[in-house]
Amino acid sequence: MRETSLDAVRLTITARGTASSAVVWERYAQPALWPEWSPLIQSVQCSHRRLQTGSTGTVRGPANIGIDFVIVNFDETNLSWVWDVKVPVVGSTLRLDHFVGDDNGATSTSLTINGCAPYVVGYAPLAKLALNKLVAGQA
Repeated sequence: MRETSLDAVRLTITARGTASSAVVWERYAQPALWPEWSPLIQSVQCSHRRLQTGSTGTVRGPANIGIDFVIVNFDETNLSWVWDVKVPVVGSTLRLDHFVGDDNGATSTSLTINGCAPYVVGYAPLAKLALNKLVAGQA
């Protein structure tokens, strides 16, 4: 990520749920499934059906606003992936690091958001809602 602003921050949020880690991972790995668990996402256009390092695309959210992304790292073995998301209009980039794991019989997921403070702080509550739905037994 090339965020050099003095107000750059890093924030991690987590969620736990009853969906298996395999199910949660597949919900991440297939961009077509993202609208099922993320209330902000209306549609996804991606260069690959299943994510891989180097995949690119556009996420469409409220008001059909498109947000471009690139998958920086996609690690099936460690159930982790990283993507850079371009914030529309201002040209700032957020780096989003995702991890799926097992936590005392439940599945957990974490998201670390790196970028300009106003965007990180504004996005975090919405991301928390999405993560809760992601790890729920039913999407």
